[in-house]
Amino acid sequence: MANKFTTALNRRQPPAASATTTRGRLKHIGGYFDPRLSTQLRHLAVAENRSVQALLAEAIELLFQNRGLPTQDQ
Repeated sequence: MANKFTTALNRRQPPAASATTTRGRLKHIGGYFDPRLSTQLRHLAVAENRSVQALLAEAIELLFQNRGLPTQDQ
């Protein structure tokens, strides 16, 4: 006789589109920062009508440029 766990697994719905399929081969980069920095970044994103991700990508590109490293465009 199957237990409840096995029965539940057999009834599972197929997963929705995973991050792998919707984001291709992109990788998540994250970190822990002061809540004030997070708030300021979100305010800037709203003020510039851009996403936080776009602002972070710009910041990373500038960091690489300042260090003489290749950027996404190179």
